[in-house]
Amino acid sequence: MCSQFGPPAGPVIPPGENPQGNQWGPWGQYWQAAPRAAWASIPPDYWPNDPRHDPRLSPRDAEHLWLLSIFYYIMAALSLPTALLGLFYAGIGAILTAMPAQAFESEPPPPFMGTVFMLVGLGIMIIGLTWALIDFLAARSLRRCRRYALCMIAAAISCLAVPMGTVLGIFTFIVIGRPTVKAVFEARQA
Repeated sequence: MCSQFGPPAGPVIPPGENPQGNQWGPWGQYWQAAPRAAWASIPPDYWPNDPRHDPRLSPRDAEHLWLLSIFYYIMAALSLPTALLGLFYAGIGAILTAMPAQAFESEPPPPFMGTVFMLVGLGIMIIGLTWALIDFLAARSLRRCRRYALCMIAAAISCLAVPMGTVLGIFTFIVIGRPTVKAVFEARQA
């Protein structure tokens, strides 16, 4: 019988005495061996653009570049809803432009108001999509150690997105400003 809060029913076998030789039970040999076997059989030059396999980078620098690229992908995904907000404004402007003057109970808005809403909405949408594209390209560039200037521009633009973007931009300046990282970027540009 098994109690909800008590010890498990049946004998408790210490890891050293397990008949399968591991602490994970009968399927433990697959659980423990599969990740090592899968990754160990792939040579490091399989991912030539991965900074984690570049011998010129320290493990710390390579891990920082990898994490920065992940965070730039996240920031690119978070900046896409800004484009949807612009689409919403453009939709309001299109509705205001298409509505007849008789549809309003009181005085209708000026005729240029719909056009202003559409232009502001399209501007917000273009800025949001451009920002997402820059963050996406910066993430790919950081992952491949290429386009140093783009990474610097993306870091500067990210500083405008307070508070997450500011932290991301400052850390990007710190990481890609290191001499070893800068040397790898310059070597991969050629």
